[in-house]
Amino acid sequence: MTNSNQNDYGRALEYAIVDYIQKNHHKVLLTCNALQMQKRDSIKFEQLQQNLKDRFLIASQKFLTWFLSLNVNKKTITIDRFNDNSGSVSDLSLNNVNFSIKHNHDALKHPRPYSLAQQCGFAKGSDEDKIHRKNMFTVSNEYRDALNKLTKYNQDKSLLYKLYENVNKACVQSLNEWLKVNINSAFNFFNFIVGTNFYKIIVKEDTNGPTIEIQDFLNVPQPSNFVCRTDPDRKNYLNIKFNHNWVIDLRLHNAATDIELDQKKQLSLKFDARKIKGKINSQYK
Repeated sequence: MTNSNQNDYGRALEYAIVDYIQKNHHKVLLTCNALQMQKRDSIKFEQLQQNLKDRFLIASQKFLTWFLSLNVNKKTITIDRFNDNSGSVSDLSLNNVNFSIKHNHDALKHPRPYSLAQQCGFAKGSDEDKIHRKNMFTVSNEYRDALNKLTKYNQDKSLLYKLYENVNKACVQSLNEWLKVNINSAFNFFNFIVGTNFYKIIVKEDTNGPTIEIQDFLNVPQPSNFVCRTDPDRKNYLNIKFNHNWVIDLRLHNAATDIELDQKKQLSLKFDARKIKGKINSQYK
C-alpha cells in the first residue's frame, strides 16, 4: 500500500467513525473544523470498495460501544477533528478525550530531521538548533554537489543512501550532545515522538472481520535517558533505546520525488517512527 493510499484509508476511517456516531447517538455536536473535514473526507469514504466500507462501519460500531462504556458525559458527544499539521498525534476528540486512529498499522510520528532540536525541547534559533541545522545543511549540500545534474532522489540509490547515512550520523551526534546539556532531552524527545494523553485506535483486518485494538497512552511511563545509534545494516535507520525499556526505530526517507536544488533550502526528508519494544496497556474489541 502506498503512503497516499494509507493516508486516504485513514481519513476515510476517521470519517466513517464520526459519521456513524452522528447517525447512531441521540445528540452529537461537531466543531467547525470537524464539519469541514467530514465534508472533505466523505469523497474518500465513498470511493472505497463496498466490503471495506462495511468493515469500517463495523469497526465504528465497536468503537462507539467501547467509548460509551467509559466514564464520560454521554448525553451529548462533542466531536473535533485535527488536521495533519496540527502538531498533535491525535486525529479526533470526543468530549475532550483524544484519539489517534490507525488502519492496519501502529506508526508513531513522522519527525523532520532539520527540526530535531525543537523535538528535544530547545527553542528554534537556540545555539543547539543553529548548530544542528548547520550540520544538516553541510550534509545536504554535499549530496547536492555530487548530483551531477540529477533532479530526482531515485535516480541514484547509492548516493541517496549515503545521504541517509550522513543525516543519521549528524542526528546521532546532536542527540548525544544534547543529553549532556539538557537532562530533559530524553523526556522531550520521547513525548514528541510517542505523545501522551490519548488513546490509539488500530483497526485491524482478519478473516473474521475487523477488530479494534485500543492502546492506552494516557499513562505511559517516561524515560530520563536513551542510547541512540545508527544501524550499520540499515543505513537509513536510527535506533533509540530509552532507559524505561522502550525501543524506537526511526526510518529516514525522502518525502518528495524531486530534489530541492537550492542550497539555502531544506531537503524534503522525514523519519517514520515505529515502536519496536515498549509496554502499553491494550484491549481488543
